[in-house]
Amino acid sequence: MTQIIRIDLRMRWEYPVRVLAADGRVDNIVGPGDALAFLVKGWNRHKGPSYKVARKSCQDALRGQIGTALSRSHFITACIEVGILQ
Repeated sequence: MTQIIRIDLRMRWEYPVRVLAADGRVDNIVGPGDALAFLVKGWNRHKGPSYKVARKSCQDALRGQIGTALSRSHFITACIEVGILQ
């Protein structure tokens, strides 16, 4: 049996999060969809516990299982841990 999981990629945080990308530019991450893409494709740093929590949190927010503010908080924590929060 196939289960359809609905996600909202247009979901936005109240305030964007500015992070230093691997190529040296500063990215504005505006919501859990952007954050998840950054975590999956742009994260070339240590993938410790905070990274894993942030990734799961962003996925859960996109599914509507947790609030977006919590996903933002977890993403910020992961970014602080590796020193890329701007």
